[in-house]
Amino acid sequence: MGNLIADLKLFVSNGGNHLILKQDFHWNDDFLEGYMIVDREDIGAIIEFFASTEDGRMDSSVFEYNYDSVDIDRILGSLTIHSTEEKDARDMARIFGPRIGNCYWLDRIADCLGNNELTVSEDTYATTLTPELLEKYSPQCFPFATFEALERVCADAPSWLNLSGLTELPGEAAKLFTGEYDLNLSGLTTISDEAAEGLSKHTGSLDLSGLESLSPRAAELLAQHNGSLYLGGLTEISDEVAQALSKHHGTLTLTGLTSLSDTAAEAFSKHDGEVELPSFEDEEAAEESEEE
Repeated sequence: MGNLIADLKLFVSNGGNHLILKQDFHWNDDFLEGYMIVDREDIGAIIEFFASTEDGRMDSSVFEYNYDSVDIDRILGSLTIHSTEEKDARDMARIFGPRIGNCYWLDRIADCLGNNELTVSEDTYATTLTPELLEKYSPQCFPFATFEALERVCADAPSWLNLSGLTELPGEAAKLFTGEYDLNLSGLTTISDEAAEGLSKHTGSLDLSGLESLSPRAAELLAQHNGSLYLGGLTEISDEVAQALSKHHGTLTLTGLTSLSDTAAEAFSKHDGEVELPSFEDEEAAEESEEE
């Protein structure tokens, strides 16, 4: 237990900047496993937190789970240093962002310290998956070639994967998303037909709420995706796109549309699942009221 704090202090004294902490907490039916990149300031905050817990318990007011109370020793014992290599931290940040999996206790520590979250600086993020980065991965859903533990987490289908920092998604990269998990790609404003084809094989919710346009072919391919599909950033769609999306199975979110033709509305009436659309009737009533 004390070894982690000693190792963190040693890392800081040796001039380290970023490291990857692993959380592996099992209690009854809860399996909270994840990885988070922390910097020197974060490490200082973590050390401060464990030094300030005089009663050896964590305040239950910060819990989201049904925990009455948890021993600090148990929380500290669930944390280990996964890697102290700066390159490892940057590689993880470029693909996953500052975290992957469930970092519940690290977030609760941040809550106790009055911070929003412990996080790595965003200047380490990449905005696109380049061929050089892709060479590091197999088609099993982004396993790090040098991170055996991360490879296992990803190959076992994490419950969610947040890649909202990406602004470009090559078709070759999209083919890697074959697992069953919630996928956030809300940073994309456009998507190629090739990338849409790759994402059509993904299972789970797919957040593409940043898209500003969608080709009929891309719509046809995304309609093959199995799970909720979020396209709330689209403000207009053609009847052809509407016809293609109407063949999607599952929840379809199009809350950003400013208008919808009768042909498109009829197509969505045949959709197999919930279609979330704006209330055009309310908007028309408001416009008529203003005109009067």
